Amino acid sequence: MNTQNKSTDVIVIGGGIVGASIAYRAARAGLSVTLVERGRGASWAGAGIVDPGSEVRTDPLAKLRRASVALYPDFVAELRERSGIDPQVIRCGMLDLITDDNQAAAADREVKAAAGRLTADGKPAVERLTTDQALAIEPALSHDIRGARLVREALQVRNPRLMFALRLACIHAGVRLLEHTPVEDLIVEGNRVVGVQTPDGGLWAGQVVLAAGA
Repeated sequence: MNTQNKSTDVIVIGGGIVGASIAYRAARAGLSVTLVERGRGASWAGAGIVDPGSEVRTDPLAKLRRASVALYPDFVAELRERSGIDPQVIRCGMLDLITDDNQAAAADREVKAAAGRLTADGKPAVERLTTDQALAIEPALSHDIRGARLVREALQVRNPRLMFALRLACIHAGVRLLEHTPVEDLIVEGNRVVGVQTPDGGLWAGQVVLAAGA
């Protein structure tokens, strides 16, 4: 297929979780979207850990990460409704093990930074656990640990199911999917990226989003 001079509002390079989510939201907002995907990458094979990250950090990226985790269950529920596929997200929590003084001090800083923030069921979002408390949650842990930091807001999701749900949601939203299509180069005019070059020709767009992962 010759894609020469095919124009769209937005081209998204990369069809992983980030790229597909951007394409889905843009299409739902009424934009014409083309998603260009070379092949399945890390999003299909990751561990599925959704971690709010450090409570101590206050930079914009850290704040965005925490806000995103809070929105995740509703986003997954929306995808389940749109696609009929359950990504099987669970709020499992996460244990960050403490084995030395540095880790103990870091855990205390994280707990202090999250002080007063509670989960929906009224429990501390981040809590310092003793060795016995950690072992009660996971008996297979070594008794040599000095405790753990419990992050109750951490989630786990089934990556392949999430990706299948995102793909179907994108299709239903009108996203044009170009799968098995590598982007060979960016098309630049002046100081702007205006499109991408693929083996089948050029694609032009008002905006180009690079979400190709590592």
